[in-house]
Amino acid sequence: MNLEKLEKSFEKTYANGDMQEMVEKAVVYAEACQQQRKYNSAISCLKKLLPRVDKDKRHKATVLTALGTAYWEKAQLKKALSNFEEALQLFQELDDKAGKAAVLSILGITYWRKCEWDR
Repeated sequence: MNLEKLEKSFEKTYANGDMQEMVEKAVVYAEACQQQRKYNSAISCLKKLLPRVDKDKRHKATVLTALGTAYWEKAQLKKALSNFEEALQLFQELDDKAGKAAVLSILGITYWRKCEWDR
């Protein structure tokens, strides 16, 4: 599916869909944007969604992880780390082992990329 269709699908769901579907469509759209190096579009979509998922820890952690990935791809590692660390805290509160593992691995890679070996 092309970016325009993915964006329209997200916007339609954002306007009248349930939260789970909104998050799924946003993440798919953001990943497609990143594949085409349209990082700002991915970041904009995910930041737009954050206030809507603020009270749901699981969805917020998912969006923060995706947002961190977009910043990581854009080489904005400080912003990426901030989002990954907040997502990790939420996954820990939820006792979500898969979420923690995913975020811990990307945190490790990010610190490696920054040459911060002692983290």
